[in-house]
Amino acid sequence: AQFRLDGKRALITGGRGALAEAMAATLADLGCAVALASRTEADCADLAAGIAERFGVPAVGLSCNIADEASVEAVVAGTIDRLGGLDILINNAGASWWGLPQDIPLKGWQKVMDVNVTGTFLACRHAARHMIAAGGGAIVNTASVAAEDGQIGQAAYSASRAVSSA
Repeated sequence: AQFRLDGKRALITGGRGALAEAMAATLADLGCAVALASRTEADCADLAAGIAERFGVPAVGLSCNIADEASVEAVVAGTIDRLGGLDILINNAGASWWGLPQDIPLKGWQKVMDVNVTGTFLACRHAARHMIAAGGGAIVNTASVAAEDGQIGQAAYSASRAVSSA
């Protein structure tokens, strides 16, 4: 029998780009309902509508500032409310700030860490609370080869991906 995810529900953060679209399409093709979340709900909603039409599964777009705990808690609750539960979390949200280490402003470093490290932690924490109570689930944290082989111009991004993928 082919691997299927019928009846499962997934939340994908960083849900408006090409990578999120590919993840959502793959999950939907396997029968999984999907929620796509990013700061721009309209972009996620458009992408979700296309996924729902193409694969015939429930798909929704939601708004989330991954670096804000209340927003993360709300998007997990919104996913559960709109899809009937949460079985899979894919932490795909990411930020970068390019520049040499001596030129990166502290606000740039903090933005990258807030999104890539703190945001990953917050999403894991709030999704895990539901998954544990529901009897299980799966969490996937995306990483980058930059975590192991970063360039001098992407110091903050490389450091954040190394930490968030550990």
